[in-house]
Amino acid sequence: MKKVVWMLALLIAAVLTACSVKVASSSRRAGADPLILRAHFIGTAQLFASPEAAKLKETWSLPSSAALRSELLARAALVPAFWLGETLPKGAATQTNLFRPLLEDVLVNESYLDTTAAPDFLLAVKVSDARARVWQTNLWQALVNWKLGQPAATAGGFEVKTAGLPGAFRCLRAGEWIVVSAGNAAAREAALLANI
Repeated sequence: MKKVVWMLALLIAAVLTACSVKVASSSRRAGADPLILRAHFIGTAQLFASPEAAKLKETWSLPSSAALRSELLARAALVPAFWLGETLPKGAATQTNLFRPLLEDVLVNESYLDTTAAPDFLLAVKVSDARARVWQTNLWQALVNWKLGQPAATAGGFEVKTAGLPGAFRCLRAGEWIVVSAGNAAAREAALLANI
């Protein structure tokens, strides 16, 4: 099991290093592609449905794997507050209790992630109607708690315009997908929706 944990840690380190190199190189070149990361994950539900994934599923079910997964999700739930940084009011809570259940959905269900150095962010997750309502409720609550603006209802979701970076947050339901974006991701959002 220690070997699996070390391999996972090395993989994460390699991805973060690649992202750092991409950001550094794109910031030096004028007009360069600002893409940091684009990912598509089929989700553990689909992954473990395959007969070839029996050993992976067994490893995933180990108590040590569950503890590692829990720790990674807890740390990942801090990312939105870290990403917004100085945009948040002084002493603002991290809202991890609102983000943690959403990250569990990302792990289980098919998802797309697209983020740039702008900073723009786009995430689409295939979820049930009940889970989509949880996403909309939790994100709405986090934005209100952070005093980033009053969400305004839009077709299928809501939007919040902010004075600082990233400028706007959107959350909408599109078919079986919940789509969350921040910044000027509208063009990529439209392309993603056309693809899914």
